[in-house]
Parts: sequence; C-alpha cells; structure tokens
Amino acid sequence: VEKELSRMTRLGLKCRIVKFLNNYKISDQVTENFFLVEYFSPMRKVNLRTTYRLRTSYRFNIEGKFYYKGMTFESGKHFAVQDVSVTGAGLLVPKTIGKKENPVLKIPLNESTNMDFTMAQSDTKQKPLKITAPIEIARKVMSYNIASGFLGVRFSNLSPNDQENLFQFIHAAQLYEIRNIKRI
Repeated sequence: VEKELSRMTRLGLKCRIVKFLNNYKISDQVTENFFLVEYFSPMRKVNLRTTYRLRTSYRFNIEGKFYYKGMTFESGKHFAVQDVSVTGAGLLVPKTIGKKENPVLKIPLNESTNMDFTMAQSDTKQKPLKITAPIEIARKVMSYNIASGFLGVRFSNLSPNDQENLFQFIHAAQLYEIRNIKRI
C-alpha cells in the first residue's frame, strides 16, 4: 500500500541495551566500548525525528529542575542538560559540588520523578518553552569524564502537546545548523 502511494516507510525493531561492555578487547592491542542490544519483534513504523539528539548550546539553551526525595536539583548547580530528544535527555553531572559529592549521582537506575525543562532560543523574542515531563533514570555512567558522571533520562509519558513543542524546538535548531553549514 505504501509503495502505491509513493511514500517511503521506515521500519524498525524495539530494542534495549542489555549490558555495557567497557574496554572490550577486540584484538591484542585494541579495546573499545560496546553495548549488547536485545531486539524485539515485530517490525513497526518509526519516526526518525525521535532519534535526533539536540546538543544544547548558547543559541538553543535548555535548563532543567527536578525533585527527588524532598531535594531540589537544578541545572547550573547539580547538572547540565547536555542533549535532548523527544524520547529523553542526557544530563552531565559534576562528581562534586564544592568539596561534597554530588547527590544526583547517587540516584539509582529506574527511579522516576517529574522534571521541568525551560528551552530558550537566544535569537528570538519568543517566550521560553516550558514543559514538565515524567522521567525515569535509564542510564548512569559514573565516570563519563574526569570531572563528571552522566545520567540518561527517558521521558515516560510526554504529553502530545509537549512532544510537539519539543519537536518544533529541535526542528528550529536543525534548520539553524543547516543554514550555518551552507554559509561555510
């Protein structure tokens, strides 16, 4: 049916990361970081817009705040929103705040809470976009780099309106990148 309508359909399989294989030895002198993936049938239509991850920048800035067990965690102090997609976000988390351990890195995997996001585009007079999303801690890397850990959060149930607003914010960033690439 899709072929008769001259539409391209993209199909994919649902998958999940089963295990991270850090420093996996692929030869005597070479190690790489890999992950083991489990796939699930059946194949289904996929929207490629959900796979794009927008890295935050000065021009497309994203701030966040969430609450966990009576504590408030805010970007700029406890973490930075490194990237976002319509399926989740990546949080860069400093290992310490001052001389104390950062409590964000102590939050266990699979914990859920709500997170407030404020997304602002610097070259526009539009009001910043605000969404509240139920999140789940889906990935945790304690030593992402020398100074920081990393949390991958998955949106559990983003409302259709917030999902569309997030799509539009990411789309504006993609268009900006394309325009700048053409100028080079």
